Amino acid sequence: MFQRFQSFLFSYQSLGLLALFFLLASLMVKWFDVPLGHSLRSYHLSLFSNRLLLSPQVVSLSFGTAIGVLLLLGSYAVLKNKSGLKLLTGWLAIFLSILIIGKVVSYNLSMAEDIYDQNMQVSRMLNFSKELPPNRAMNATFQPDLSTYKVTDRLYLAWHLLTFGLFLLMFSAVIFIISGFKSYKPKKWVKLLLIPFLSLSLILLAVISKPILAEYHRSEGDAFLSSQQYQNAFHSYKMAVKYNKELMENRTFALNYGEVCYNLKLTASPYYLFYWGDKLYKLQRTLEAIETLTKAHELSPKDSVLKVSLANMLTEIGTDYFYKGVSGSAIAAWEKSLQIAPEQIENWYYLSFVYKNLAFYKKAIFAGEQFTHLSNNSSLNADTYANMGDACYWLKDFLLARSYYEKSKTSVLTLNYRAGKALGGT
Repeated sequence: MFQRFQSFLFSYQSLGLLALFFLLASLMVKWFDVPLGHSLRSYHLSLFSNRLLLSPQVVSLSFGTAIGVLLLLGSYAVLKNKSGLKLLTGWLAIFLSILIIGKVVSYNLSMAEDIYDQNMQVSRMLNFSKELPPNRAMNATFQPDLSTYKVTDRLYLAWHLLTFGLFLLMFSAVIFIISGFKSYKPKKWVKLLLIPFLSLSLILLAVISKPILAEYHRSEGDAFLSSQQYQNAFHSYKMAVKYNKELMENRTFALNYGEVCYNLKLTASPYYLFYWGDKLYKLQRTLEAIETLTKAHELSPKDSVLKVSLANMLTEIGTDYFYKGVSGSAIAAWEKSLQIAPEQIENWYYLSFVYKNLAFYKKAIFAGEQFTHLSNNSSLNADTYANMGDACYWLKDFLLARSYYEKSKTSVLTLNYRAGKALGGT
């Protein structure tokens, strides 16, 4: 009995079952972590749907659906002991893994930009939290110097945020390939490796050819812009967008394009106004900058880079007002930012703190609830729960205050002195 179990444990059949297990597990674990993780753009459920039952979009073939197909193919290959199908499943899983990374790097810059924006929100909130007694915790996904402008920047961003889901998919692919070699002699291994590799290489080359051309023209446009050859830069940027429209989701690219439009007097373009508004803001002509960027957003309301840039500008202006002691103007700026871009949830974080300072305790609790509902950042949530606890304390609702302090204490794994001290007071 033990010998049978031992022989099965170290057999190619058991390897196939292990590969199936990893493939199934990759459906249950998200593939990318995010610095803030708000539910408005949940990548492992929507844009990056890897849970088949929650996103059964067969027509668009979500990644979750693709893994479901691989599970069926792999299960048949393992149960029937079909070595060729095991190899095919493994190669397809590798191809799928590469496509997932490629989606972040080239084909879905809106996702990369949104993750980057979340990262910057965390950066600003952590700086703002110096106004609060510190909690010694920081989520590992946050990194202050991420960028998205170049392909290498986006590759690093994707690698930095990878989680176990994608690794499990890769492990499954490797194990399927290993288990598929059972019925083949070593002399045939070269063909088994070379033919799928060449086939996948040709497919990948066809898939990434346009993004490569787009990056080439973008780089060419940057060179022309730096030498003030605006007409040539305009042509290069147009070609870049022709090959990859997603480039317009990038703030730096949009600003460079706007600078070209500004120098060529293309006043009808919203990016002309975008560049001019950004320049006005740098010159500290704040009201003019807001007015100009608002016009740009109105000209192209569906353009996410214009919307987010306007919302971020209002957020920064609100923070400047706060540090100058003009809390009313700060609140107005943060509330307007939320109206324009509800995904800029950092504004709820600031509002909760400032409302409490101004003794608008019920508003402080409401803003805190909005933030903690959308955020999975334990450190920032801990600060927010503590603020909400303070607001309840001044409302003399001590039981609710203690509840929020308890949440603050348990939100972080390290010692939370602020919450501990507050609990002692309730």
